[in-house]
Amino acid sequence: MKNLKNEKLHVLIALFLGQGQINPCLQFSKQLINLGIKVTLTMSLSTFSKIKKLPNVEGLSFSPFCDGNDGQFQLSSVDDFHLFYSSVKSRGENLIFNLIQPKRW
Repeated sequence: MKNLKNEKLHVLIALFLGQGQINPCLQFSKQLINLGIKVTLTMSLSTFSKIKKLPNVEGLSFSPFCDGNDGQFQLSSVDDFHLFYSSVKSRGENLIFNLIQPKRW
């Protein structure tokens, strides 16, 4: 497989709340990094707080964002989920928009 280190590629992977997504995304990220692609994982603090030990992998960065619950989300009703989802969607969209804007020096 072609190594893309000289291509200066950078992938942004956005995770939604769910512990079942974290490990597969980390493994996928490592495969991309092995190809020479930098990876940034973005997720809410509620999701980020579920990662027990952050991997120390060159080319992998994390960009968690405040979801309005600061990692303390507790699901007790469908309404709670809808409020949380709405907050994550709004705040996540803003973060992603800011992350992918070209840097102007």
